Amino acid sequence: MNKKDYWGPTFEDSMDIIAKLPNIAARIYRNVYGLGKLPAIDSAKDYSWNLAHLLGFSENPAFVELLRLYLTIHRSVELALFLVFHSSCIQ
Repeated sequence: MNKKDYWGPTFEDSMDIIAKLPNIAARIYRNVYGLGKLPAIDSAKDYSWNLAHLLGFSENPAFVELLRLYLTIHRSVELALFLVFHSSCIQ
């Protein structure tokens, strides 16, 4: 494989790992606190509810909402930092 073509498989592998991070984090959390096996993902619910469900907190609507707000703020800050960094690189 040519060195210029490495980015394609590397990108795919990275995206696969990122997609599995919630399950990995929930499995570690459940192993540490003895909560058993991971429950199934509910495709009718959103990302925040499913992450709370994996962690064992989906019955608490306040926690689900808090997690939803935290993830939204965290993504907004990450995007802002990304834009600031790349705008300083362009100038």
